[in-house]
Order: sequence, then structure tokens, then C-alpha cells
Amino acid sequence: MTHRRLRRGLVLAGAAVLAVALSGCTPFGIACPAIGYVSTVEVVLVGDIVRVDTVRFCDDEGWCSLSADERLPDPAPTQATLLPRATSDPVEQAVYTAQRVDAGHWTITVLTGLPTRGTATAYSAEGTVVGEATATLDWERVGGTEQCGGPMEAGPIELTVG
Repeated sequence: MTHRRLRRGLVLAGAAVLAVALSGCTPFGIACPAIGYVSTVEVVLVGDIVRVDTVRFCDDEGWCSLSADERLPDPAPTQATLLPRATSDPVEQAVYTAQRVDAGHWTITVLTGLPTRGTATAYSAEGTVVGEATATLDWERVGGTEQCGGPMEAGPIELTVG
């Protein structure tokens, strides 16, 4: 009889542990998935937007974006291997990527960290600066939870093209 009670107790204890694990609860608090979130900054072009060939985003520490046609090597570099924007190799500057959504909108994907300020610069096909705007970035969570984090959005940065 004792062996049967012990076995029944172990089965019930195992079921309780499984139920807790499946519910996401842990004895240490909330269990968060080990997921990296992608955050974005919206850039809105105003003015003579047909002159814009590409937009580049740089933060106050000198980390800059790649454009959509500049490719990251495989595997992508980590922040520890990246160099400031003074480097001649744009691939080595990639902390952000810039992608055209449509003629007047660009999305900057933030691969690591959340900068507090940033500068968006618009370039013509010849490489001439045709507009630049610096903004303080106010980040807002657009998914996930406060406890576990999630994707964030900032902007828009309004960039006037002349």
C-alpha cells in the first residue's frame, strides 16, 4: 500500500510540475521566451522627394544604417565586431538597416539597442545630401509585454527634402 501511495504522489507531483511549466509560470516569476525583438524608426520625407535615392540613419554614437541594396555578410556581424561610421566599409557599420516603404516613407530597422536621438539623411543618386533631420526618439512598445519586452517603434522623423 505504501508503494502505491508513493507512486500516486509522484505522478501527481509530476503532473503539477508539467502544468506549471506549460502555463509559463516558474517558481522565479514570469518565464519569457528567449526571442530577439526588432524595433523600427519611421522616416517621412517631405518636399521634393523624387530627388531621394537613399536614406541613411545614424545615432549620436556614430552607428549608421545600411541601405536595402547593401548586404550584411553571413553570418551577420555582432555589435562587438562593428566599427563607427568612419570606416570605409559600410557593411561594418550595420547596427541599423534602412528600407524604402514607398516614395515618401522609409523604415529604419534597429538591430540592437534603442538610441535616444538619431539623424536621418537623404541622398540623391549622385550621393549629394538633399535633406537631413535630427530627432529625439520616443520609443513605444508595439508588442510583447512590459515584463518580457517586445518590439518598439519610434518616430516619425520628418525629413524635409530641398
